Amino acid sequence: MIPYLPPELIRQIIESSVPSSVQALPYRERQMTLLHLCRVSHLFREIAQPLLREMVSISIKKMMINVPHCAISMGWNQTVRQVAVYNSLKHDLGPHLKYLASVFPNVSSLVILDDNTSGLDLSVLGLFSSKS
Repeated sequence: MIPYLPPELIRQIIESSVPSSVQALPYRERQMTLLHLCRVSHLFREIAQPLLREMVSISIKKMMINVPHCAISMGWNQTVRQVAVYNSLKHDLGPHLKYLASVFPNVSSLVILDDNTSGLDLSVLGLFSSKS
């Protein structure tokens, strides 16, 4: 039998065991690790499940179709803190980032992955939360 550990310590252990990067492979590894931890016990699920929702990785195509609608309908759009946006279609990100800021108001970390970000208008970044 595992001795009792306080939930705060279990959370620190879980957070240190999952990558905090939003790159494609570490993100998938992080999410899979957290999903597996959710299956360990009720306590682990209570701790790991919110961590699943803190980081979101989406493409521009999915952003406008189903991710924001799902986040709002499930009520976890307020818990998202980190977002990685993959702009493989080379769209103008301005309108998409404005929409993203309205859907996920508590984002404190935004990563834009694009082959060419030199034309990006960074003025829309002021829409995102400045809270840490």
